[in-house]
Amino acid sequence: MTMSEEAKEARREYARAWRSKNREKSNEYLRRWRQNNPEKVKENNRRYWEAKAKEMQQQGTKS
Repeated sequence: MTMSEEAKEARREYARAWRSKNREKSNEYLRRWRQNNPEKVKENNRRYWEAKAKEMQQQGTKS
């Protein structure tokens, strides 16, 4: 069963508030995850920059 859009938005808002209150804990978790998963980090970065390049090309901005 999928969540309704209202439930998704409520979940995002909850997560946003939690991260704001627990910034150090969140940053530490992400730091450890990146340390333990360097290949996943590389792949995520590659996909991000491929999509970013495609987006920029579609906008007509080549840098």
